Amino acid sequence: LAVSKKRQQRLLSDLKGEEKELLQTKKLKERFLKAVRRDRNALNSMVDDLRKRAARLTSLVKGLESGQDGNYTGRKSLFPLQKGLLPWPVKGKVKVGFGTKKHPELGTLIESHGIEISAESETPIKAVWNGRIAFAKRFQGYGNLLIIDHDDGYYTLYAQAAKILKKTGDKVKKGETVAVSGYDGTDFVYFEIRNGSTPLDPIGWIARR
Repeated sequence: LAVSKKRQQRLLSDLKGEEKELLQTKKLKERFLKAVRRDRNALNSMVDDLRKRAARLTSLVKGLESGQDGNYTGRKSLFPLQKGLLPWPVKGKVKVGFGTKKHPELGTLIESHGIEISAESETPIKAVWNGRIAFAKRFQGYGNLLIIDHDDGYYTLYAQAAKILKKTGDKVKKGETVAVSGYDGTDFVYFEIRNGSTPLDPIGWIARR
């Protein structure tokens, strides 16, 4: 009886220990799930902000296209003939591609209307083709933004610039430095090509390296 009683006490002690471990595991799991939900909400919020940011930019380009700022010329352009031949605005690797891609930092699918090109701070940003500056100032979500009108409804957009070297109305030539990278410590330049308000994949337009 004494031996049996001791055995039962050991079993009871083991069961209590297992119960304690299960409870701790349950609490850890609950904390983990809570953290995941919290992160997911934050992630969804960031993705939503990216969508709103893109919508604001599209609205801006539509405004330029309609001639609200007086800079849209409407002239025929040689820009369409440069498809596949345009120089890169900066030298660097593409961090985020055009279209629906998995964002390297957010880890979720996002729709990008342009590309992010790696660039160290103070890297010269160059115009990919001749044109006229249609927009040159800070724009919410894009740092300092510069838009070049290449006539006939074609635009190139350069964002996250630390410094803009041109002003609205200035004429620029292909290869001319128009801005400098590194806005607020960013390590990339955001680049878009648009026909009217429609984004085009820049990789199909800039020259292969």
